[in-house]
Amino acid sequence: MKLSSLPVALLSLAGLSAAAAASCPMEIHATIPHHIIPVMDPDPRRTQTLDEIHSTLESCANITTLDLEFTPIGCQEGPERWSLPFSPSGRTRYATAALESLSLSSYDLGDTEAKHISNLPIPWYEGQSTSLAARLPTWLRWWLVTDNARRWLAWRLLPPAQRRKTNVELWVDAMDFSRVRNLSIADKARNGQTVTPDLLATTLAPRLPSLRSLRVEGPGFRPLVNAVPAGTLEVLSWISPGAAAYARVEATLERQGARLAEFEWRTHESLERARPAIPTATLARLAELAPRLESLAIDVNRNGRTWPWDEFRALARGAPGTLRTVSLYLEVASECRRQKSNDGDHRWGVHRMDDNFDNNGTEAAAACTGLHQYAMPLLGAATSREVAEFLRANGMPALEQVSLYAGSWRDPYRGPAFIESTLESKRAWSRCQVPKGDGEIVCHGGYEGVGSSGAGQMRIRTSPGVGDGVNTERGNAICLQIWHTPVLTSWIYVQQSLSPAGPYTEWPSYL
Repeated sequence: MKLSSLPVALLSLAGLSAAAAASCPMEIHATIPHHIIPVMDPDPRRTQTLDEIHSTLESCANITTLDLEFTPIGCQEGPERWSLPFSPSGRTRYATAALESLSLSSYDLGDTEAKHISNLPIPWYEGQSTSLAARLPTWLRWWLVTDNARRWLAWRLLPPAQRRKTNVELWVDAMDFSRVRNLSIADKARNGQTVTPDLLATTLAPRLPSLRSLRVEGPGFRPLVNAVPAGTLEVLSWISPGAAAYARVEATLERQGARLAEFEWRTHESLERARPAIPTATLARLAELAPRLESLAIDVNRNGRTWPWDEFRALARGAPGTLRTVSLYLEVASECRRQKSNDGDHRWGVHRMDDNFDNNGTEAAAACTGLHQYAMPLLGAATSREVAEFLRANGMPALEQVSLYAGSWRDPYRGPAFIESTLESKRAWSRCQVPKGDGEIVCHGGYEGVGSSGAGQMRIRTSPGVGDGVNTERGNAICLQIWHTPVLTSWIYVQQSLSPAGPYTEWPSYL
């Protein structure tokens, strides 16, 4: 090359580099498979294929956020795989060195490439009813055209230890995790991780020296939580940690509480059994265990048909003076409703075919209808304000907001059709703003319901100036919409969200 042409070549290379950098996103948010998006999520950022995401990570060094959600679609479709497609040889290298936030929903960290290339893939529609001769062309097409034959041979030639590597082991070999500050891992659409819990602790945790926020969902993450260096987390959220974990919550706070500003520890409600809750003695030690805590989200179970005042008192007096927001998750089902479900009766509502007797014909179950199916006190503006006033009166000088949630607060379900749990379409919420001093506490909230068949949400609408008989203070009329579900052949009443402008009506039902 002539010296005179060198500046031109350098400028060309610089231009190509600038163009490549311009095409690289700083954030990746994706739902796999991507063609669910037009129906379920209008966000165009989430419409990338798994191969496109993989290629972007290999070529772009400036990515700071990676957010991957894997989900089934209906009865027959789902992701082509539940993990990123790393080379089993370990040659994959991700260029990104700036990743700060990693969020994985239903991602299989224990996936192995052997599962994808070691056997002949047989399409589900071929079945066993087709003869071997009829299936052979399809097998050969899957084996040869998809390049699986070459991939399988290359995989077989690898050392046994390399062949056995899981997805998380290949990932830590392929990418620099040293700048990751926020990590979120949730098991939702899958039946739990296939990775062994100890492997996350020994493989992933040592690669996260900058980790400050850890959010996990599922019972198998105790080794990972314990493997994070003590006193380094500022945010710790563990949803559905398992009943045994509640006995160790105090030990977890003793290990990580020194710098915690946000702490969440709760379990989704179930009709099978009452939820566990953080022990009252632990609530009384919060200021000692987490002296910098600003936000707290926990489960609280009612005491029979009254609020658990002893737990509230322990929380208010034991909380650090820095605590500003409190979120309390309550059960929506009464104990008799739980017992009724365990007897095989899973239906709710006022319009019941068996309002007089359950499947066993017992009088106790016959009495568990209407409002008796719901835990008391019902969540409303007045009852929520009562809780907020009690917490403020018993301590918490920095308290600004108290939120109460009842019922099912899981993310929307996208998988195969099923007869849903009676909890799926019933939830309520209330949020109270707590001013300094003796100022009036104002609460607002509503009810929500989402059906599993995809028919959408039914909402309560408010019309100012109409319906004074329902709420004479605000003049809000409740418009109750009724949705008939062919699968369940029963009427389901669903409600959502009165106006957030002020307190909602004390309409005493979640039905």
